[in-house]
Parts: sequence; structure tokens; C-alpha cells
Amino acid sequence: MTSVGIDAIEVRTGRLKLDLAETFAPEQGDDPEKYTKGLGLFSSSFPDAYEDIVTMGANAAHRLMERKGLEPDDVGRIDVATESSFDNSKPVSTYIAGCLEQVYDGDFHHANKGERKFACIAGTQSLDDAVNWILAGRNRGRGALVVATDTALYARDSSGEATQGAGASRCTSPRTPTSSSCRPSRGTAPRTRRTS
Repeated sequence: MTSVGIDAIEVRTGRLKLDLAETFAPEQGDDPEKYTKGLGLFSSSFPDAYEDIVTMGANAAHRLMERKGLEPDDVGRIDVATESSFDNSKPVSTYIAGCLEQVYDGDFHHANKGERKFACIAGTQSLDDAVNWILAGRNRGRGALVVATDTALYARDSSGEATQGAGASRCTSPRTPTSSSCRPSRGTAPRTRRTS
């Protein structure tokens, strides 16, 4: 059986930060531990004026490709998962590929590019699609880049306000993963017997 999984992960967040315990909690009249212990959050990141889902995704991808010594020819698929919108016309993955083409000699014209909308589950589904693409042998020896990138903005004084922010992460799915592997039985559970 071919081993497929995550080879590397890079994270890029917005450059602006809001300290939740020292700044946000006192302003809201909340105990700082509501955020640091209750939610496990210490700060929220926000995109600066020159940052968006494309630049965060492209920067995460560039760092990953540099760290792993990858070139455009090593990438056969770019999948982006997001709930944010860029231009409502074409997949964000095409813009990320365009950004990467500005720093590499090659291009990504050969790579499949797609996008999924629906927050966290879209990232999981994109990774699952990339794994299945490799397991099916359709990758022609190339890896997949999976990008989850988003900016979240909640209403002022809403319960989700502290969890808003911006960020992007990127992982690659090669034939020989070094970080984690995916098994064909993923997503299944053993049968259990009902007891009354």
C-alpha cells in the first residue's frame, strides 16, 4: 500500500495582532482566562492593508516550497479551502499560483487548481481529495499543495468576536510523508453494539 499524507506544514497569519488577555478582555469587562484558558487563545491576527487571503496563502506556500526545496514542476495540484471571497470569479488557487510564478522560474499551468468553500471542513475535504488523487495514481509523481486561508470578521460584541482573525496554512501531500500518513480506513469507526 502506498503511504500518502502530510509532508510539511507552514502557517502565515496577518501581521496585525490583538492581545486578548491584556487588551481585549479588559475592554470587554471579561476575565482574561475566558480567552487564555477557556478558548486557548492569547491573540487574534488581522490582515494589514496589503494582506488578504491570497497573499497569506501564497506566503505560506512559498515558505513551504523553499523549506522543502520544491519547484513548480513538483506540484501537480493546488487546492484552496476558504470561506472568504477574493473576486467571485475564479478560484483563489489561480491567484496563489500567479503569486508563486513571480518568484519561481517555472509555472503552474500543468497543475490542477480548485477551491472549496465552507470553513474548516473545506480544508479537511481538500486534503482528502489530494490524498485520493495521489492514491488513484493521477498525480504523475507530483505532490499536492493544500491551502486553508481565511479572514473572519464577527459583529462587534458578539460571542465570536474574540475568535475572529486571519491566517493561512499550507500542507503538501507526497507519496512518502514525513509528518503524518493517511490510512484508507480514515473516517470510519468500528461497529458498536447498542445496549439499553
